[in-house]
Amino acid sequence: MISWLRHAFGGGSHSDPPPIPDRAPVKPTAATPVAKPAPEKRVDTPTTENIQDRFILKKQCSHGFPLAPSCMTFDNFRKLLFIGTATGELRVYGRPGVEMSQLHDEVTRVVQILPLDTEPSVITLCSDNVLYKWSMLDEQGNPQLQVQRVYQFPGGLAKAITVMALCPTGECIFVGTLGGVTYPLDISFDGMSPEVLSWARARHILGYEGEEVPGEVRALEINPTSPEQLLVGYEHGYLELWDSLKWLPLHIFSAVEGVGDFTGASWHPTGHSFCTCHVDGTIAFWDCTDLNQPTVETKKHYEGEHFQEIHHVLWPGDNMLVFSGGIPVDMVDGDNITVVDGQDVVTLQLTSAVRAMHVLEVAQSDMDSGMVDAAGSAEPLSTTMGKILLLLLEHEALFIELRLPDLPQLKPPYLYSVHNSPVKAVDLYNKVQPDVWALLQTTGALQNNSFYRASNKVWPIDGGKLLIKEATSYDVLITGHEDGSIKFWDIRSVSMCPMLAICSSEYFEQFEDIRSPSPTPQQIIRSIGLWDPRADDDRLIVTCIRLVGSQLLVGFQGGQSLMFKPNNQSATCSVAIIDAPLMSAEDQRKTARRKWEGPIMLKSDKMDCSPGYQPELLVQLMPPSQVTALASAPELNLIAIGSNYGFALIDSVQNQLIMAHSTFDASMPEANYHRLQSIRKSFRQSMRRFNLSRSMRASQSVSRSVRPGQERSRSFRGVGAAAGAIQPDAGLKRDGVRSLNFTPPICLSGTQTHYTLWAGTHLGSVLPFNIEVPNPSQRHEKPVNVHPVLKDYSKRKNFGVLFLGVLDGCHLLEWTERGNVGSRGQYLVVCTEDQVKVDALQSGKRKYKARFKHSAHLENDYRLMSANFLKVGGMASVMCLDSLGYVHVLSLPDLKPIYKKFCVDPTDVAGQRSLLCTTLGLIMYLRSPSEFGRYSIGEETSLDVQFSIPTKRKPLTFKQSVVVTMSPETKSEVKNELVTDHKIEDSKLTEDDASGKQLISPVAAIAEDEKDNVQGSTPQDVTMATSQDQSDKTVEEVKVVVHKLSEEDRASDENLVTISGSPVTSPQSVTSQDSRSFEERAL
Repeated sequence: MISWLRHAFGGGSHSDPPPIPDRAPVKPTAATPVAKPAPEKRVDTPTTENIQDRFILKKQCSHGFPLAPSCMTFDNFRKLLFIGTATGELRVYGRPGVEMSQLHDEVTRVVQILPLDTEPSVITLCSDNVLYKWSMLDEQGNPQLQVQRVYQFPGGLAKAITVMALCPTGECIFVGTLGGVTYPLDISFDGMSPEVLSWARARHILGYEGEEVPGEVRALEINPTSPEQLLVGYEHGYLELWDSLKWLPLHIFSAVEGVGDFTGASWHPTGHSFCTCHVDGTIAFWDCTDLNQPTVETKKHYEGEHFQEIHHVLWPGDNMLVFSGGIPVDMVDGDNITVVDGQDVVTLQLTSAVRAMHVLEVAQSDMDSGMVDAAGSAEPLSTTMGKILLLLLEHEALFIELRLPDLPQLKPPYLYSVHNSPVKAVDLYNKVQPDVWALLQTTGALQNNSFYRASNKVWPIDGGKLLIKEATSYDVLITGHEDGSIKFWDIRSVSMCPMLAICSSEYFEQFEDIRSPSPTPQQIIRSIGLWDPRADDDRLIVTCIRLVGSQLLVGFQGGQSLMFKPNNQSATCSVAIIDAPLMSAEDQRKTARRKWEGPIMLKSDKMDCSPGYQPELLVQLMPPSQVTALASAPELNLIAIGSNYGFALIDSVQNQLIMAHSTFDASMPEANYHRLQSIRKSFRQSMRRFNLSRSMRASQSVSRSVRPGQERSRSFRGVGAAAGAIQPDAGLKRDGVRSLNFTPPICLSGTQTHYTLWAGTHLGSVLPFNIEVPNPSQRHEKPVNVHPVLKDYSKRKNFGVLFLGVLDGCHLLEWTERGNVGSRGQYLVVCTEDQVKVDALQSGKRKYKARFKHSAHLENDYRLMSANFLKVGGMASVMCLDSLGYVHVLSLPDLKPIYKKFCVDPTDVAGQRSLLCTTLGLIMYLRSPSEFGRYSIGEETSLDVQFSIPTKRKPLTFKQSVVVTMSPETKSEVKNELVTDHKIEDSKLTEDDASGKQLISPVAAIAEDEKDNVQGSTPQDVTMATSQDQSDKTVEEVKVVVHKLSEEDRASDENLVTISGSPVTSPQSVTSQDSRSFEERAL
């Protein structure tokens, strides 16, 4: 019997380790539900030769914004956007629908991403000084991120990599280090050269007499028009210009006196000048048209004494400049960027820290029909070139059109911050009604167009090509947030887009907003971005959402619930208000609240509402407590609202309370119901007091301790359990409503049928109520009658009820359906935190039960986290998620175990509590505060996304060349230095580093110089000139001679690890004993 159960769950022993997605830690074995059949004959269920084939759990994608982004790079050739995170994740984005993601081997921060031009690969640098080479194609040529090579860069702290750049030929990369040396490294990590690009070597060749120490390498910038020019920037402000093809220094730029340390650089698009930014807020503009007499000009765009550091700078045009920081510290509190266009200067105050910036040149379209579709079928009428700023922040991404003074935003198809305000409630729906979908699309488009006002409607990141069309199913995700907003999301494809947002805080009276006043127009400062984690009123936290048909119900932390009706026109709405006391006045005094914890009031009973969902009814539960469950029967015009004190049944036709049922135990002493002050509430109250004299942002560092005698709340901070909830003492228990459900007319006793309301509580009680509804002709005059059913369906105490439903044979009855009246094939399905049971509906006797057990040391912590009904492949079943992260599928009604697989990390409590599953098998959960993980357990909800990415090699053309002229004496000295190992201390590799891993200079400078036949110049006679004869020189004319490892040396290299696939076949290794001359080897 046990072996059969094991085979039914996974086809093997429970000791077999499950697949571990998202780098989950080693998990204990999942518990096995033990089914106990009753002696009665079982109801037959549909079967096939292999039932398990219907249930295949597949990870689809992630929706939302990456958690803790750390860097960003744009591939101009393939039109792909790369984002790395602090958790070691690599994301790739192309046109809508083209997305890839993969994790590094270790949880380390991704420092920099470097796409390769010559092959569909990318190199990433992590904070542990490890380089990864990724292929964007698998062995079959399908788009997928796979690790090819891993290389631990040798050396100590001095060789910690700070920045990387790609050689213009694409054969090697330059890595700058903390010790101030730049090393050429083969892109396959096969070789590293002893001839490095260092300050000492440049000073020796060019005859620079200074003895300064430049510091670490902080910038490696390739000239956009002359790729053979490499600009190297050092910490203390010194700069070098190198020939990246010959590995020869061209010029040394001394540090500007009176300017702070160097932080970054950017070339002008023409390539004749560049700018540098510094820690004191200064920007220096360098003109290097004539390297014999370079000029520099420094500038600060604001007046003041103390300035913010500038970490990023971009020079996208003649008169345009974009940089982060650089303004007086007392002018803006927080992160910011400044856009300069000629005489116009605009500073944007940001919501979080800047991680990366990039400017794209895109074609602006005259058409105003919206964004071009994923297939790119729409063609603009006429185009002009515009600039879009890609701004990656810590908590959101902004796409800004560089058109002053407005700086409008472009609507992106992905990378939306679902956590602009923390997510507190989630609901998921497959195939919503067509009229609801049309309403969300039309009203949402009006809302988005008023916010995203960029003239350009064409999405610039259009890499990849979709091979199939998107799904047409109307799938919607609804999120409720801490600030009281409700948002609808389109999840039909990989790219999740916002549809409609409802701001419920506009309807209620709130605490006075004491945040910082808006900047004055004279400061030319504007706020931008949507991320705002601060909520001023806890009572507005959304705790529960239900969409039934076209009716929307929303429950809040303060005990109020709003019922919304759809309307595609603006209207003045009259909102009916119903008070629902769940306790007597005396009992309510025992739970007296602070003044700011009382019921929240509407601003007015008549309000002007925009198109979309508009409020129609407000129900206030007393005493105020978070709404824990909602249910609706639109055809009956009944709604049920549950809280920690009971539930109320409301008639939305007559706008009156039908019944209020309390689960409160009045015999408990008053002291047991004091509201414990959570850390977050204490923090928020401290901020409000502190903000009377200071700004909101400055008060974020202020905290206030919990009062003496109190303990800090350890309640779950994620979805479904808002901080600050009532916490009874550990030794006492208080029941509350956890689930509500309406069912169609069924017969619980006798022969008469009634509509039924089922209530499940936190302690396992199941409470049924019969509902008698008057005839439609008398619906407005006669009241609705409710009678409790005197049957005890509660077989298991102290475990919360997760799911309630009525089965008619193998079919779960919805409230709009009618089953076989009086049929003995009707069952009640109750799923609690420790078991699933099926009871006969009329007799109340247990038919089948599956109890989840585990070993003794985990028995107290092990429980079910969620349960949902499934109808996959025509088979009725129930899906449960346990606290160890396993998904269990049990057949109905006999509860046979069908399928089991690992899904959610057991340490991710927020993700487990937020998991939702639709009837068709679409699964979503909050995998981080900013993104959702998407799975499917049936073919009907599986995303069949197929796309391709360009793999053609990028053609390189060098339009400009650098003419290097040297005297015969200097030429002889440089030749001897390049052939022999020079003795400069900070540029010479150790024997261990250079052994077996040598990369020789691409083109010998002496051989190239002799070919040019230029004599009689000094080392300082270095000029830049444009050669018409060399304008068509391609990369094939610039050969790279690489010393690659032999197979024996590669096998002995401990720093080189081959992850997948075979290493690239290398040519015959060239050793130092080669009898050929240096010129012959170089040519």
